[in-house]
Amino acid sequence: MTQNRQVYSQPPKATEVPQYADPDKPAACEQIPADACAGAYQTKGCSSGWKLDIPKGGEIGFKWKTHYFAYKNRIELIGVRPGCSLTVFDKNNFTGDQVTITSDGEFNKYVSLADVPEYVHLNNQIESVKCVCN
Repeated sequence: MTQNRQVYSQPPKATEVPQYADPDKPAACEQIPADACAGAYQTKGCSSGWKLDIPKGGEIGFKWKTHYFAYKNRIELIGVRPGCSLTVFDKNNFTGDQVTITSDGEFNKYVSLADVPEYVHLNNQIESVKCVCN
């Protein structure tokens, strides 16, 4: 008696676009990739500028003479994937004033730093980030 089994060499890849639209995502913003922890955006409405994908387990300092220096003190919007937490710091060595943004819901969590009183002091003042996921 033989059994027909299918063997997959790689697990199925998660889709980069959620099945349902993120209710808080600004319309002009690119989606955060499924394999990333978070995204940082230059402008709060994504009407112009860049987007930085922050990998799961990523620790990035926006130091001089690195390609990350262009992002130093220029982040206005943060998006965090479900099950992940992003900690942002106002010093490039993961020190100084910090806040942690956690997305524990079903959708990505987007935060415009200028629009939230407890985060406004970090609007365009972020110099390093750490991101972890469950």
